[in-house]
Amino acid sequence: MGTMPPNRGEVEIEFLAPRGDAFGERSTADFVGLDDQDLADWGDDDAPRTRWSSVLAAMGVVGLLAGGVVAAEPWSGDDAAAAPTTSVPASAPTTVPRPASVPATEPTLPRGQPTGPAGFVPTEGSRQQVVWAMSFEPGSTIWQAMASAVLVSGDDVTRTSGRWLAVDLAEGGRQGYQRLRPGGVRIAAGDRPALLTISADGVVRIEVRVPEEPESVVVVTGFGLDLAAMVAVAAEVGFVWEGNVRRFDLAALQTDGGALAGLTQVPTDGVVTEPMVQALGDTVAVTQLVDPVDGGWALAALQRIDAAAQRIHDLFVTAPLAPDDLTLEVQRRLDDLARRSVVVELRELVGSGAVVARMPWQGDLDLVVASASGPTAVLDLIGSLRPATAVEWEQLLIDSWAGELEHVDTREPERTVLAVRGTWSAEVVDGTFLISADGSGVYEPFRYGRGPQLVEYRSIDQAFLRITTTFPDEARSVIVAQEGAEPQTARLVERRGTGVLATVVELDPAVPYSVTWFDHEGQPVEGPVDASGAVIP
Repeated sequence: MGTMPPNRGEVEIEFLAPRGDAFGERSTADFVGLDDQDLADWGDDDAPRTRWSSVLAAMGVVGLLAGGVVAAEPWSGDDAAAAPTTSVPASAPTTVPRPASVPATEPTLPRGQPTGPAGFVPTEGSRQQVVWAMSFEPGSTIWQAMASAVLVSGDDVTRTSGRWLAVDLAEGGRQGYQRLRPGGVRIAAGDRPALLTISADGVVRIEVRVPEEPESVVVVTGFGLDLAAMVAVAAEVGFVWEGNVRRFDLAALQTDGGALAGLTQVPTDGVVTEPMVQALGDTVAVTQLVDPVDGGWALAALQRIDAAAQRIHDLFVTAPLAPDDLTLEVQRRLDDLARRSVVVELRELVGSGAVVARMPWQGDLDLVVASASGPTAVLDLIGSLRPATAVEWEQLLIDSWAGELEHVDTREPERTVLAVRGTWSAEVVDGTFLISADGSGVYEPFRYGRGPQLVEYRSIDQAFLRITTTFPDEARSVIVAQEGAEPQTARLVERRGTGVLATVVELDPAVPYSVTWFDHEGQPVEGPVDASGAVIP
């Protein structure tokens, strides 16, 4: 079935699905917000479990379900919406005057919409507001029009051991939209423009456009392989159709002497990682939440997944958190949850950068909480959730279909505009750094080190330079020079009350650059000339 494309400014998020043996023995009695009665209310005889595909559904539930569910008429035969009856005397005229007004009917669920099992809702006193909730029938949103390709050197391969390679579409790749990635390096894969990034754990990622579909962005990810071999894959990979499923054609690369010789392809049927579907597992209930105070959004879902799919996801769909994210505050929260017998695994979704917390719930179901607001916000949210009652959940489903779940912002966000140009803008909103450009963007926590610093953000076709300093008495502006272009002068903007100044300029992605820093009197001061690894010819 189809899905809705993301609106500009929305953050697409994938869910990390559960691995049944990831947490050892399951225990829920001490779970935050749960008591014995909560557990008694959750039985094996609840409504059928369901699947869910993408957070995009949270922005447009009717669009997500249009492929398989049609709204029922008020008197379509459902017990909850029986047809109205009238009694007309024998002497009544053959025409009945039209009433002055027609009574409004109460919203109801469409025919066939499952109502359980119930998902999670905020506890009393929580700032979180539910803005969307849904349950799904098993398999109703699994749509595998593009199958990923995964090759491994053995059964014991992990993300950072052995040799493996995965080929998939980039998030938003079908629509030509790309996430701007910090530290990306522009390369050429044969005659194809490409972007190379290397994660902190040594996993290599190459994004490339293929001639068959120039708007599609293909991602080649791998570990333990020679970089030249991965570039060769990016230079030659293509598509082949098998029935209604489009697959990556790697056959020529797997022959003796080929870049992928010695690797065995892993079956990926039923393992959907396509960016506009993202059904990483069997999701039975999902809730979207918004904090009206700080504007942070999150998703809570009940999910299950088989071990084979989980292995694939752990290779290239998710990754361990970056060391900078594992702060003392994060570890303190993890320890506090562990003391209450809540075992949490934190991962990052590679495609979106969102943080996912996963913990055992009951049977083969895990509770998964995801947000782009960072690990601290995710862990805090876990402590403010509880399972909804059957009555609460059904009403949330009705309100979701009727579009009646709307949150009200209670404050103006803290916004610092760093730069605005014709086709793009950059700003910091409530501690989140954003670049909104034509065809690309970034949404991540606003992090910075000490003193003047430069960070590049790149896609295949675009490049931006974030210029930051924590020495406001020294640097106040910069000039960015590139050969063949007029120098760009940019004033550093202070994030109010922090002493941190920043700005953003757009770069020609194929040309080296240099940065000169100036104080408030226009005199040159010390600062980095460029970010390391700006361009590989």
